[in-house]
Amino acid sequence: MLKFVLLCTLAVAGRAEVAEEEDVLVLKKSNFDEALEAHPDILVEFYAPWCGHCKALAPEFAKAASMLKAEGSAIRMGKVDATEETELAQEYGVRGYPTIKFFKGGEKESPKEYSAGRQADDMVNWLKKRTGPAVAPLAGVTEAESLVADNEVAVIGFFKDADSAGAKAYEKAAEAIDDIPFAVTSDDAVFAKFEVSTDSVVLFKKFDEGRNTFDGELSKEKLLAFVKANQLPLVIEFTEQTAPKIFGGEIKSHILMFLPKASSDFQDKMDQFKKAAEGFKGRILFIFIDSDVDDNQRILEFFGLKKEECPAIRLITLEDEMTKYKPESDSITAESITAFCTLFTEGKLRPHLMSQDIPEDWDKTPVRVLVGKNFEEVAFDPTKNVFVEFYAPWCGHCKQLTPIWEKLAEKYKDSADTIVAKMDSTANEIEAVKVHSFPTLKFFPAGEDQKVIDYNGERTLDGFTKFLESGGKDGGAPAGDDEDEDMDAEDLDDIEEQDEDSDGEDDGHDELFSSRQKGTSDSTMMKYYQCPVSQTIGVKAYAKDRGVPVSCKSSAPLKPVRSVHFPNDIVFLDCVRHGELERIGLFLRARRVNLDTIYHSGMAAVHEAVLSGNLECVKLLVHYGANIVQKDEEGWTPLHMACSDGFPHIARYLLSLGADPELENECGEKPADLIEPDNKELLELFGLAAADD
Repeated sequence: MLKFVLLCTLAVAGRAEVAEEEDVLVLKKSNFDEALEAHPDILVEFYAPWCGHCKALAPEFAKAASMLKAEGSAIRMGKVDATEETELAQEYGVRGYPTIKFFKGGEKESPKEYSAGRQADDMVNWLKKRTGPAVAPLAGVTEAESLVADNEVAVIGFFKDADSAGAKAYEKAAEAIDDIPFAVTSDDAVFAKFEVSTDSVVLFKKFDEGRNTFDGELSKEKLLAFVKANQLPLVIEFTEQTAPKIFGGEIKSHILMFLPKASSDFQDKMDQFKKAAEGFKGRILFIFIDSDVDDNQRILEFFGLKKEECPAIRLITLEDEMTKYKPESDSITAESITAFCTLFTEGKLRPHLMSQDIPEDWDKTPVRVLVGKNFEEVAFDPTKNVFVEFYAPWCGHCKQLTPIWEKLAEKYKDSADTIVAKMDSTANEIEAVKVHSFPTLKFFPAGEDQKVIDYNGERTLDGFTKFLESGGKDGGAPAGDDEDEDMDAEDLDDIEEQDEDSDGEDDGHDELFSSRQKGTSDSTMMKYYQCPVSQTIGVKAYAKDRGVPVSCKSSAPLKPVRSVHFPNDIVFLDCVRHGELERIGLFLRARRVNLDTIYHSGMAAVHEAVLSGNLECVKLLVHYGANIVQKDEEGWTPLHMACSDGFPHIARYLLSLGADPELENECGEKPADLIEPDNKELLELFGLAAADD
């Protein structure tokens, strides 16, 4: 009898309720199956306590949980501390924080990745769409009023006949949009309440004009266009929360107003900007960027702007060619902005190309210095043969080329018809030449036809000399014939093969840079707001058995990961963190990325790759010029990180390339000082004795 009572007690204890925090289920490996059995539909966030994005999400996630609970919904929200529940995180392939997955119908094998917005309304609407009908029937006026009052944006279809062609088209449109609630009514009282007299579709919103009524033929395509044109505010402020809607939407033409919120005429300029936006809904996205926010400075730099130059207007297209435009006038009025946008939509604007000022001594040294303002005059001089290096100041290959290039220029400095020149392509843009890699070497032979020849030969003084003496034939190819110019599936295969063959030596491949934009999926856009799993090496691992301040160990977990920056950097970093070698190669061959960039994690791409433990990713970055002794914000080199995180295979590779084991971080620690006492392989690599020896 006693044994029976004990068994019953244990059984009851095993079915104890799952703990909750702010209506969010606290899930662990020990209660996960039980929670799914009790609540078949759960949206689960895998988070890290130190992750800035997780902290930003937490209040909205809890708000969504409370909204669902208040409605009496069977859908629940749950969270898993993935730094503690590592087995559970590994089981569901968690590679970044936060990772959000939807478990439907108690099915735990293949949950759906959540990729919609991060506001409470977004999550609730997405869940309702996933668990119920795409269009909710409205019972009466009270229910309709609640729908409008409870949501930032909601759509109601007013149809007397639910089986009409218009109603069916409306339902199909609703099925295609996850983050907005769609409802339908045939109730005369609801028609009257919202002053609708005939079949119609109305979008209700808590901003701008408050509501928009569809006008036209009811078809799925036209309804989708109507909703997408009206669901966003006329002017959107660029923030971490709004970035998914800005970059993940279908409108790829964006006009940006850079303006400090603290300025005395802020509201007046905002009103002018908003007034102009009314005429371009669905065609151009109007975005406001606070120029005083530190996290927005990279965007200003991208457009060649300084804080003191704001307010300013710029327009950009995010299509295949990422093109920038600048208005002729600095005036910020509805009329001037409307005129500027009209010229753009009519294809009458010339791209805005950045240029430095012409240096006074640009032609006083053997290597002539070209900028955007003097490039065409010099390069296309019909009496001169001009050989130009397009470089980036941070590019390792460019630095290696410098002494050879200077010797070449010295050799031809007294030539009457040959000029050796260089141009910083990070600060100067020219329409005649698209630079996709650093260094890019192009030859502009004398003549009236403005020919351009790419140099593809050896980067030696002898190779360059033969090229020039042959008139660009020995080692040259007509511009545009270069294999790297257009990316396709074969190029991606080549990248993978190069990765596999890479031994870390410089085999002539370049660091790459481009303003070209390829397509980016919405799911990829959502990854911008994740911290890598590798950052769990943070406070706990660095403090383990150390006796030194954890703040000396790594900046990553001690700093919030701040707002998203311009897409190129963010998508590239995400690919590095996830080890997506094909996409990394694509970015390096055809994107505008800087391998020396220190991201908001405090680290460069090569540091992030080391922390992921992915040797092939590290090799690929080094292959394209990543600096193996670059320090992060705390003075850590890649070798420091490989030692601290227990990656002997990466440490061995870095040492084989000449990584300096004597370099110290800001706490005075050398890489070997960070090796765990039980990591025999790393200890042996550095000639140290293991703890038990």
